Order: sequence, then structure tokens, then C-alpha cells
Amino acid sequence: MSSACLPSERNRLLLSLSKENFPLLNDADRPLWNCLFHYIDQDLKQLIKDIPSRQGYFDLFSSTISVGDMDIDTGFTKEGTFLFAMHAHLAKDYGVAIRDPWQGYIQRLRHIILDRGYAGESNVHLIMSPDTEMGDGLNPSTVSIIPDPSLGVTFGSVPDQMIISDQCPCWQHVSKRVYQNKTGTLGAKPHYVLAHLLNHQLNGPGNNRLNVLPFWATANTEMSQKAETPVKKAVSQGLVVTYSIVTGDAMKLDPEYWKWVDGVLEDTNLSQEIRDILEWEMELPQYLVITATGRDGAGNDHDLLGGPQRINNFVPMTIPVLKTPLKPKAKAKK
Repeated sequence: MSSACLPSERNRLLLSLSKENFPLLNDADRPLWNCLFHYIDQDLKQLIKDIPSRQGYFDLFSSTISVGDMDIDTGFTKEGTFLFAMHAHLAKDYGVAIRDPWQGYIQRLRHIILDRGYAGESNVHLIMSPDTEMGDGLNPSTVSIIPDPSLGVTFGSVPDQMIISDQCPCWQHVSKRVYQNKTGTLGAKPHYVLAHLLNHQLNGPGNNRLNVLPFWATANTEMSQKAETPVKKAVSQGLVVTYSIVTGDAMKLDPEYWKWVDGVLEDTNLSQEIRDILEWEMELPQYLVITATGRDGAGNDHDLLGGPQRINNFVPMTIPVLKTPLKPKAKAKK
């Protein structure tokens, strides 16, 4: 080892890796991360050989991963498996991963993975709704841990409410409805959230109106559990996923809903604010259908979701209850 990695740091690093643990994401372990990258740049194969073997520890660096109910052999070499496990560790906590120095480490590692041919860039095809001018699905897209450069992002982001509101009248209005469950009980939060088509942890941008659409908050959680979680797990471990989201017909094409909303809109006493919400809600999709197939390093395909997953939206047939505007804080008396 050169002076870039002190003997004490090298020993601490190898001891940590021998227990199948990467260094912690804190300032105290930053020298170990620098040492690890130095080791990778010099000779990754030798690094793996130098990790002392210890019995009794699970093989974190195994090429076999669990996705849903399946065990999948990724088909990668030990070196590729190690790099993907390292990336998954660095990116596992989004709130930490977006901050430096961890974001810098992630980008450095992605360059290594891309340059050495372990993964290619994603190729994402977002669709625009002609009615809402927001997202209207995701044509079959290849998704890896490397972002699609055409999206103009190096790392995904959560939805930017201000940018989307400025660009999309639909979101300006429907975001005002208070949450309601299917029994009619109201909640404190908004009824709709900006649901990603390509999740932020899959390098999906939250400031791109084509990557978000208004969706019932509860259904968005269901989408995360049934589709996004297994896809994120597969991508984080190196699989290239063919990901597709098809939106259902707009609510106005549902006969029962159309009959109800058409009757409500005939009320001349309806406020313009309520009318705007109802008119935009007619354009929201009734459901999403999501499919995902992961290709391993040996070229084998795996259905990650156990078939297409349909996630139903919920647009209430009720007059919207509006969110209470936040009151400005009173100035403290001098």
C-alpha cells in the first residue's frame, strides 16, 4: 500500500470487511472510505483476496440476492458483486446519500462501475399526458444504478412541490383536497401526492413534471411496497431492470364517476375553486399497471413482481374539503 492508505487504516478496513461490513457513514470512518477507494483503484481483486475469512458471518458479498420471494444469482464476478454491495451501502439512506462526502463517493463509485463495464446507463422513456401535461406512464425502460443522461440528473430527487405547481395547473388545484379514505373519513394531510413514475432512488427526478402524477396517498404507499421496493433492491445489486408503467383511463371515462361529477358541476352555486379541483380530477388516471423484469449478469430474465401489478387510484365522489391555509406566525412583541 502507498502512503494514501496508512497501515492502521488498512487494518481497520480489512477487519471491518472481514465481518462483511463496510465502514460506517460518519466522519470517523471517512479515512477508511478513502483507503477503500485507493485499494479499488490499485487492485480490486487483490483487495478481495486480502479480506481475512471468518467463519460465522453471512456472506454479504454473495452474488445471490433475495428479491421478494425469489433468490436470484446475479451472475456477477466477485469484483462486480463487491462494487454493487458497496454502492447499495452508500445509497441505502437517501437522506444521508444526498449529502457530501457520501454523494461524492457514490458518484466516484458509479464512474468506476460504468468505466469497468459492470453496468451501463439507464434509458428512460417518460410519457406526457396531453390533458394534465404531467406524467402519463413509463414506456418500457432499462433502469440501472447509472442515471439516464438525458434526464439531466446525477442522482434522483424527491418531488419539488414548488416547481411542479408552477408548471402544472392540475397539481395547483388537486393538491388542495384534504385526504379521504374509502369510508369517507377525512385526514389532516393532502389526498394526493406527487407519485414518481421513476422513483428518486432509481435516479428519477422530482422536478420533472413528466416523472410525477397526482395519485392517492395510500395507493402511492401500495405502489412502493408492491413494485418500487423489489425494483430498487434488484437495481441496487446490479441487475438491469426493464420497467414499465401504464396508466389507466382518465376518471371521466368511468361511467359512474362521470354521472356523479357531471351532476355536481351543474350546480351554479359551486365555487370556482371547487369547480377547478373537480374538473382536473376528471383527468386523473383510474389506476397504474406496473411490470418489471430484471436481467442478471448471465443474461437471464427474472419477473421481479410476480406478474403485472395494478395499483388503483381513488378519486372521491364527494365535494372536496380544502386544506386549511397556513397562518403566518405572529411577530413577537418587543
